[in-house]
Amino acid sequence: MDGEKEFPPSLNTAAKQLRKARALAEAHLQTPTKRARFLKVSGMFSKTVIVTLATGVEVVVQLRYERLDIAPFERARKLLGDLVPKAADLWPVYMNCMPGVCWLERSGRWDPQLNVVFTRSLARALSRCYVDGSSAEVVECTIRPKLEKLLSSEQEEIKPFRSAIQGLLDDVHRLEKLPLFQSHLDLNGMNIMVLETGEVFGLLDWELSPLPDPFGMGCHRLHTIAGEFSCGEYEERENYQEMERAFWEEIVGGAPQPIRKTLEDNPEAIQTSFMIGTVLDILDTGVEGRFNKVALRALPRFLKYRIPALRGDGPPYGS
Repeated sequence: MDGEKEFPPSLNTAAKQLRKARALAEAHLQTPTKRARFLKVSGMFSKTVIVTLATGVEVVVQLRYERLDIAPFERARKLLGDLVPKAADLWPVYMNCMPGVCWLERSGRWDPQLNVVFTRSLARALSRCYVDGSSAEVVECTIRPKLEKLLSSEQEEIKPFRSAIQGLLDDVHRLEKLPLFQSHLDLNGMNIMVLETGEVFGLLDWELSPLPDPFGMGCHRLHTIAGEFSCGEYEERENYQEMERAFWEEIVGGAPQPIRKTLEDNPEAIQTSFMIGTVLDILDTGVEGRFNKVALRALPRFLKYRIPALRGDGPPYGS
């Protein structure tokens, strides 16, 4: 966040924000407070404050530039329960405080094998996100139009990927076979809370997450969970394949039996869905001319990815 320029004068310093967070917590909860501190890592559009009540309980007060849509939080909580913070429909936003620290703080400092434990735990939690309903309407009304829009784009950044987009458009009907799935659109190291054991304890910041879409589209975040961007380039983590295979084992194996059979019978559909999610994440966000250049450079490599069910013992991104 670029300084405090987006906040009004009454909130344009750290001291003012901490005082305001305490005052808001006391007014909202009708309980005195002891102290307040900033979360070590805040989002781009908010300041997150941990307020300690007189009882010792900690709550989160998030000061935002604009109102938060809590509908995605509510959808996620129905599936994941207490893994998702309960957000009050107010501005600012009040949430219960999740224990642990964000994965971003842990991942570079603990035994790399704990990243495998983490990935397996994350996928096990996400395996609870399958929802009832048909994917057909989402495919025809949302996904196909987005791919067609990309294909017709004259933006220079998109033109090199027209062949890949056309191939995905030709195969998009495959996604109709897949179950609907509640994805987390902003699944990154700041939004995943973990314990020292590597287990996932909380999933934060659901506000950007869409309505359920075909399984596999949201799984494209696996690229930057088992891998990472470093110095402007994409790199696989030390034990990438262990993490990646653990992810797929848990998220498919943890599905209810009828859904699991559908997934096991349709690996090509999952592959197509994963690729569509990857392409839309990188290219669709740039239709107004703003692209993540680092992700754009990585896209040719990402397009070579094959899920374990199709590649067998081979490497994930080909030779």
